[in-house]
Amino acid sequence: CDCDGNVLDECGVCGGDGIDADQDGVCDDVDLCFGDNATGDLDGDGECSDVDQDDDNDGVADLDDCNPLDDSQSEVDCSGVCGGDSELDECGVCNGDGAETTCWDQSLACSLNDCPETPENYPNWDTDFNGVLDNFNDYQNNGSITSAVFMDDVNAGSIGDVLAAFVGDELRGVAIPTEVPFGPYAGTYQFLMLVYSNVAAGETIDFQFYDYESDTVYDVTQSYEFVSDMILGNVVAPEILNATLAIDIDVALAQGWNWMSLNVYTEDMALANMLSSIDGSAIYIKSQEGYSEFYEEFGWFGTLENLDNVSMYKLNMDAEDNIILSGMPVDVATTVFNLAAGWNWIGYSPQLPSPVAQALGNIPDGNASYLKSQEGYAEFYEDFGWFGTLENMEPFLGYQLNMNNATSFVYNDVTGGLASVHEYEDRQSSIYDVNVHDFEFNGSLTAALYKDGERIDSDDYVLAAFDGNQCVGYTEELLLPHQLSSRSNGSTVYPLMVYSNTVENNLKYEVYEKSTGLYYDVLNAVPFTQDMSYGNALEPVAMELSRQAYHHKISAPYPNPFNPVVSFDLTLNGMTHVDARIYDIQGREVAVLNNGVIGSKTLTWTATDYASGVYFLQIAIDGQSIENKKIMLLK
Repeated sequence: CDCDGNVLDECGVCGGDGIDADQDGVCDDVDLCFGDNATGDLDGDGECSDVDQDDDNDGVADLDDCNPLDDSQSEVDCSGVCGGDSELDECGVCNGDGAETTCWDQSLACSLNDCPETPENYPNWDTDFNGVLDNFNDYQNNGSITSAVFMDDVNAGSIGDVLAAFVGDELRGVAIPTEVPFGPYAGTYQFLMLVYSNVAAGETIDFQFYDYESDTVYDVTQSYEFVSDMILGNVVAPEILNATLAIDIDVALAQGWNWMSLNVYTEDMALANMLSSIDGSAIYIKSQEGYSEFYEEFGWFGTLENLDNVSMYKLNMDAEDNIILSGMPVDVATTVFNLAAGWNWIGYSPQLPSPVAQALGNIPDGNASYLKSQEGYAEFYEDFGWFGTLENMEPFLGYQLNMNNATSFVYNDVTGGLASVHEYEDRQSSIYDVNVHDFEFNGSLTAALYKDGERIDSDDYVLAAFDGNQCVGYTEELLLPHQLSSRSNGSTVYPLMVYSNTVENNLKYEVYEKSTGLYYDVLNAVPFTQDMSYGNALEPVAMELSRQAYHHKISAPYPNPFNPVVSFDLTLNGMTHVDARIYDIQGREVAVLNNGVIGSKTLTWTATDYASGVYFLQIAIDGQSIENKKIMLLK
């Protein structure tokens, strides 16, 4: 590039020593120190700044410092200011105010999504949980009332409670608990409420109180007349509101047999009073020691005259109906169950469900052996506890408990949510159809299935029991917990509840293989006896699958109720003549689904042009009436 023999360097300078090391078209850039995407010469001194290191020993790479080459330890704050004092709050917001959202329990969170889950019965009185009526701008007048809520002469206010004021069904005021800092009520909680109205006076204010501990809404005895600008009570002399402990009961009963109990009481526990809402729908009721029948134009008559809070009752209903009454919840701690050795028909006194092990925790281990409801059962195993298809005990249901020793106990009361336990999935297979309310008696059989001499540990099978052609119980496998499977020679059992309307009955059993659609006979012949409990998880009844069962199968209609399509599956022994028809409730034929020779298939009825109501599916195979099933169309 000149006469002295110099050449152009890579930067185009004659005689220069510049280089373009990373060949990016920029001379002397310091990208080569850090790679193509690095920051380069941060301090502008023409040298590579070693910003990947922590020269100021502040625990942060120097790239995050205001000056990566000195030891000032000043860093850019969250707002981008070098050496600034802005900080992220607990919710991740720069210079934010932290958790400001008020949750239902008055705790603070960053958003409603971060709040604790609201209890099941928490009332929708104030969507913002702030203790102020949402639509207060709709009203011209207001007045205040400062109150303390008492239950059984005890100040009941606590965090999580809510007090609401109503005119009729219209919400007019909401208050959350406020802790009193001074005076005779210091340290307790009161409710400081503004009540709203568009009239100057004359409206009646009623109250409801939500108690968090019991997750229950109570009525309040006192009512007040609204007067604009009224000032009722103060924290030194509050208005005393008494929560009415009576609760409203509305329990649905199925047609047929219902195992029931009551955990409320009234001043009149007579059968006629407690069951007055189902007069005309109920036929018969019995306890372990007495019974009564319902006579039209007279009422209940028999040896059972009064109901109590410790017994289970079997109630036979002629039609679906609801028990509706208002009563006081029983005191769980003082409701004593005096149980004899042997079978005891017991009710359930708490107001909330609980796991069997928790509910019966006050019974000494080994004193009780077996518990069953109308639909499931559980057994007590030494060194493990309760295990079976019955996992939770619930209000208004009845139970039969078998005791090894006479014992007196009270239930463990339930004040919170249901504890988590292992789950037994109640899988309702469309292959079989059983209505437990059709039967007065039941019993259980815990089985292990064997095929070709090998025990089956699989979810591919359904075990069913039959009284003639009527299915009287079916079940799928139940996986054993490790504590029990380690003491057994298998990992699953088949827990079968069977039903009957006689105290003794001969049953036959079969197994359905889901993967193949095949049915198998079972060699065992285990007869039904009232309250039987054959086998357990450690020593189940062995049931050997025999040859494939050669008989016709008709599944339960599904879905049922339906709208507008209902189906059912036919499993037939080869080509067979099938006559399947639909009739209405008056016995008139409304559809012919099949009348001819077919093989196994699914038949379907589309009821688009038919009115809602009850219909009947009748099926005859080879001229013999096989099935008459009730189906319900709901539009």
